[in-house]
Formats: sequence, C-alpha cells, structure tokens
Amino acid sequence: MTKDNTGNTATCGFTVTVEAKYCRPWATVRHGWDVCDPSVDMLVRTLCTFGCFPGYILNGSNTTICEAQDRWSVSSLPTCVPRTCNRLVPGKNNTTIDCTDENKFQSACQYTCSYGFDILPGEARVRKCDAHGNWSGNETVCRDILFQECTLSAAKPGACPPYKCTTRRDRWIRN
Repeated sequence: MTKDNTGNTATCGFTVTVEAKYCRPWATVRHGWDVCDPSVDMLVRTLCTFGCFPGYILNGSNTTICEAQDRWSVSSLPTCVPRTCNRLVPGKNNTTIDCTDENKFQSACQYTCSYGFDILPGEARVRKCDAHGNWSGNETVCRDILFQECTLSAAKPGACPPYKCTTRRDRWIRN
C-alpha cells in the first residue's frame, strides 16, 4: 500500500511471469551415454557431452549446447559405431570363415577347413573381435591330417618292404 502527500492511499500489485526456454530432449545414444550440465531439464545454455561404451567409437560431435532459439548447437546427434578388427582372410586349406557380424566388435568368426585338413587340438576354431579392435587368439591354420610325409624317424625299427606309409599320420601298413 502507498500514500501520497495529501493522504490518499492506494494498493498496487504486479505479477512476474517467467518462461523457461528448453531444448527438446533426444533419444538415448545407442551403445553410449550422455551427461548434461547444469541440468537434465535441457534448459537454454545446458551443455551435454556424449561418449561411447567400450568397443564403440563416437561418430559426430562429442558436445552440444542448448541455444537461445530452443534448439541444439548441432543439427544431428552423434552415434556410436562398432570398432572393427582387420578382415580375416582364409589361409591355405581353409574352406570358409563364417562371422556373426563381419569384422565388427563382438563378432565371432568360425574357421572350417577343407576336406583332409583340420585345426590341431588346442588351436582356436573361433576368434572374436575385442573392444580394442584385435582378434582373440593366434592365426588359425588348417593342417593336413590325411596325407603326411613319413620320415625315416617315423618308421618302425626293422621295418622294411613290403611296408609303406599310409595316408594316416605316420603309420606304416603291410602291403
């Protein structure tokens, strides 16, 4: 209430209206994360930072700001793309290499050998692309399991014709 010099009184009031400016929120970054500061409310001047989980690489800007026009400073949000390993090439005597997702992160590739060849016990038949872009294990090699040269050291003592080397590993049979 106010009073003037002549003693008249009057009541006055006013209303303050605050309209907050927001940017539209977005969908979650697949295989990644975002952190916004100062608020998750996406108010003007909010800065958001993006990143990817292990095994993925950020494609696009790693930050965006909610600008005064109620829109983000980047036209499109970043994506997280899988890291890749070098392409596996079938070695000698490999029939096929079948992969679950080409040469991308977490892809598992199974080796199949040609007839008469196999992977020796203890060697990996499946290799997996890891988060650092490396294949697990060593290069897989298909080895000849049917036709092997018999060496003199493989011959049985006293063995003489009519013995010969068979098609199976280091065995001698009688003709």
